[in-house]
Amino acid sequence: MSTIAAGRAEIVAALNAVAGIQAYLSKPSAPRSGDAWLTWRADRDSDTVGGFDITWSIVIVTPAGEQASDTWIDDHLDAVLAALRPVTYVTGFAPANLGTDASPVFGLLITTDRE
Repeated sequence: MSTIAAGRAEIVAALNAVAGIQAYLSKPSAPRSGDAWLTWRADRDSDTVGGFDITWSIVIVTPAGEQASDTWIDDHLDAVLAALRPVTYVTGFAPANLGTDASPVFGLLITTDRE
């Protein structure tokens, strides 16, 4: 298993320990509220010769509507961050519109770093 695959599996397992979240190794075909998946990128690690830091972007779909989405985030954020802490370093998070203005899909985006 590659470092990327192992990291993805660890983060997915951590997210699946949070009530109300169903994390997947890749984006589900019809995401619903509480569904989560990851994307990544690798950047050169300036401290290690030949090393890379992996940056993960975690997408969690929240309920429709700005107020409902904010309430869901308020209710789940602490548990999500606590679940991620042992497996990756959270560098930021923000609410987001994952769809378009005409067809919004509300969500939470979390950015993490992992060597």
